Amino acid sequence: MFKTKLPLLAGIAIGIYAIETLIPKPLPWLRLGLSNAVILFVLVVYGLKYGLLVSILRTMVGSLLTGMFLNPFFFFGLSGGIVSTCVMWVFYVIGKRVFSLVGISIIGALAHNMIQLFLAYLIYIKRAEVFYLLPVFILLSVITGIITGVSTIYLKKVFKFALTPSN
Repeated sequence: MFKTKLPLLAGIAIGIYAIETLIPKPLPWLRLGLSNAVILFVLVVYGLKYGLLVSILRTMVGSLLTGMFLNPFFFFGLSGGIVSTCVMWVFYVIGKRVFSLVGISIIGALAHNMIQLFLAYLIYIKRAEVFYLLPVFILLSVITGIITGVSTIYLKKVFKFALTPSN
């Protein structure tokens, strides 16, 4: 049963990722990141290994579907996804008594956006002024993190079948 649940969840994350690409964005790099709700859900239910697997699959297959594979946005998304998944895992394992899923999601969104901003600085912009965007990135991380965290809580209710990893 477990072998069918994980691909289903990965498929859901990929589908959300692809659909989200079609939504008009007020800023070219801004995404709600709703597929991250699936990643956080997989982290909570199945652990870091499978959370990373779904995160990487989501980015790779999603970027193939949307024509973004191996462009700079792909690498930003892949690195942001890996870092945010690891950061959310650490906060879930160490701080789940202190942080709710919404709080962990906000932290993940912050990690995702901060690594992308840092990579943009290191690779492309190479000017400290890029960090003037920090307040905007932090605000957007909080907003998208709340939406993703609430979505994860909803996913936990909807996908009760996935709460038994040994099946």
